[in-house]
Amino acid sequence: MTSSDDEDWREEVEYAVGTIRVGTDLQFEIRQMEELSLAGSLSMLSEMRETTSEISGQRIWPGSYLLAEYVHANPDIVTGKRVLELGAGTGLVSLVARLAGATSAIATDGDLDVVTDILAWNVQNNAATNATLGSIDTTSLWWGDASSNEAFRDRFGSNPFDVIVAGDVLYKGELVPLLLSTVLKWMHTAHGTFFLCHIPRADVSHEVLQHELLAHGFSFEVVLDHAAIGTQDAARLPTDCAIDDVIKAKVYRIIHTNATT
Repeated sequence: MTSSDDEDWREEVEYAVGTIRVGTDLQFEIRQMEELSLAGSLSMLSEMRETTSEISGQRIWPGSYLLAEYVHANPDIVTGKRVLELGAGTGLVSLVARLAGATSAIATDGDLDVVTDILAWNVQNNAATNATLGSIDTTSLWWGDASSNEAFRDRFGSNPFDVIVAGDVLYKGELVPLLLSTVLKWMHTAHGTFFLCHIPRADVSHEVLQHELLAHGFSFEVVLDHAAIGTQDAARLPTDCAIDDVIKAKVYRIIHTNATT
């Protein structure tokens, strides 16, 4: 990729605030990057695959939206729990988790610009208009980076989380071990649960993910498979949630093999 390729998609970027509905009763005003042209999208995806740049969190990806829907439909998975979101981007899943009854939520992303310009804005704006939302902390957390994890621990302490959530965050193979090592570091070993909505991208198929989960000492079950999504459900999806992506999505419930539950 050349520097001119970088400039092409960045020169297109514009941000807008739009209404995102989750379920039939929740709606949020979400700031995110507007859809790029085909050339711009290809340029951005190429950079995501080929560099260590963390630039994916500037919009709601389909798997993030689908995970938010799953949490909303199954509030018991977060009620009374401390929740950590990895690769939060816009923070939609954390917003839903907090309204579903999580006692606390921390939304993290590896891109500091995303944290300040998008994630924090969405949390603060929606909290200001919804008195029942409560507080959500936002911060940077770079998977696999010791100094980033240390800064996170200094701010929030070292207590593990009851629930970790992540949606559509694995778009290249090298991210899988980094994500799973971060989950191992921050999830409660005995009773923690990791909910991941995965859509195969690049070389990260469901089979690759499942192999890595087992290799890292996790057990898992697929709790939702979108392959048979109904017409009514599909009609409620945001316009930028491509149905071809949605039908490939699976929501995983992941626990450590030493878990007591």
